[in-house]
Amino acid sequence: MKHRFFLACLVLLSLLPAVSAQEGAAPARAILILDASGSMWGKIEGKAKIEIAREAIAQIVEGLDKNLHLGLMVYGHRKRGDCADIEMLIPPGPVDKAAFIKKVNALVPRGRTPLTGSLIQAAQVLKNTEQKATVILVSDGIETCEQDPCLAVKELESLGIDFTAHVVGFDLGSDEQDAIRCIAETSGGEFLAAGDAPTLLNALATALVKTADPQAAAPEVKPAPMPAPVPPMPAPKAEVEIANVTFITVLAEGGEAVKSYFEITPEGQAKSVARGSSESYKLAPGKYQVKATWGSAVIAEVVTVPAEPESKFTLVYNGGILRLQALASQGGEKVKAYYTISRAGKDLKGNRPRVTAGSGEEFQLPAGEYHVEAKWGQSRAEDIFEVTPGEVTEGELVANAGVLKLTASPVAGGELLKVYYTILDGKAKLDGSRSQVASGSGGEYQIPAGRYLIRAKWGEAIGEVEAEVKAGEATEAQVLVPGGVLNVMLKDAAGEVVKAYTTIYSAKTNLEGKRTRITAGTTPSFTLAAGEYYLEAKVGKETISAEASVKAGEASAVTLQAK
Repeated sequence: MKHRFFLACLVLLSLLPAVSAQEGAAPARAILILDASGSMWGKIEGKAKIEIAREAIAQIVEGLDKNLHLGLMVYGHRKRGDCADIEMLIPPGPVDKAAFIKKVNALVPRGRTPLTGSLIQAAQVLKNTEQKATVILVSDGIETCEQDPCLAVKELESLGIDFTAHVVGFDLGSDEQDAIRCIAETSGGEFLAAGDAPTLLNALATALVKTADPQAAAPEVKPAPMPAPVPPMPAPKAEVEIANVTFITVLAEGGEAVKSYFEITPEGQAKSVARGSSESYKLAPGKYQVKATWGSAVIAEVVTVPAEPESKFTLVYNGGILRLQALASQGGEKVKAYYTISRAGKDLKGNRPRVTAGSGEEFQLPAGEYHVEAKWGQSRAEDIFEVTPGEVTEGELVANAGVLKLTASPVAGGELLKVYYTILDGKAKLDGSRSQVASGSGGEYQIPAGRYLIRAKWGEAIGEVEAEVKAGEATEAQVLVPGGVLNVMLKDAAGEVVKAYTTIYSAKTNLEGKRTRITAGTTPSFTLAAGEYYLEAKVGKETISAEASVKAGEASAVTLQAK
């Protein structure tokens, strides 16, 4: 049967010069829109659909008449999940057959199926002509970008953009055929179904005959008689010692290809013979354990490399992409968060198995449900998301938090200080204590919306202020820390400056006549709260003392000298 189809296609191709080279007629203009979405890696009888399409197009192009001007538009060949991935690779014009075939052979299917956008762009290119132009659309899937291609064709017709679309539905089910048949019917073209290599070649040839002469019916082709059976050739001997092996990894069966890291180990051995992110390797014929890694998705399969010069294997992850973003408030500003991704289900201990974590926004994961926690400063948000094979799942988490910007000074309008902040819950517990939310010497904190008590410590001086943080907003607060610096100089009886241990007490005594110890040390400078102090130091065998006063925002000095 396949032989008959092929002969029929050759007859159709032979008719192209006759119908396209009508004397005095202007060249017919057409654009071939080729599907290069990820699903073109799907196989028919063990062969990838993109390879079948390359071979069919090469045969068709070789038989083109010079009076047929053909362009090439492709979609889904550069980016995954991008509905704008449509490119006019060759504008309509005289065909450079070698260059045309080279462009098709270089395509690597990756992305989605934006039928509507492709038809609109092609129509825009073809509209500047007095002739009715033609689009030949080859697709193995329906629209995946939430648009209606049939409605778009109607609107283009209503705008006076006159074109015909012949649609080749490649490896489509009956429902899928019905979904895109209307593109051809609305524009006055033909819908041609193709299920394998011979029928694809036949469909392309028929579409080109229609393009060359829109008024002509498709020629009726009688299959040539079957040739006498040829005895099968003996199986070739395995002569290659090293084979060129290519590994293609896809997210889902028939889905887009992704770049992976491979580790290849001969079966029964512990040491790998190859590893890396290249798709091609030179391997001796035999069995191998191939482990492919894409983000957090891993697949391991045993493959048998045949004793042939070239071989190719497709590995399916059954995975997808989880794309996350964190917002400070509902509908608010996007923030940089740290995500922890765990399995949604809990184990017997009530814990969720951790899968991955990071501050990136895109994660490659096996299909399934995941618990995601987003941490932005001291704020946290969490939710459950489902990753579907071959698709991008968008996830949004709302922190309901804001930014608290802090400064500290000893007096209002005074010099800014380097202090240590402790941020406490604005509501005290029954015992009077408060929960600590954050702390540090920095001046900016991302914390959940709410009311807080901020405590700043500068040496032995402490100040406090209350502040309210609102979600999605920046709140500024200044803490007054009423303190100053006391410089202490110690001298011996001879008047020489010496280094000794100084203890500083409050100047006032309690009911028992004792003073409260504030701080001590051998440093010549102390940061203290504003107030009165009593100092003691031991120089040699003598204990000397003095009183000192500290004022907020000022430096004071005191000298203690032995007699």
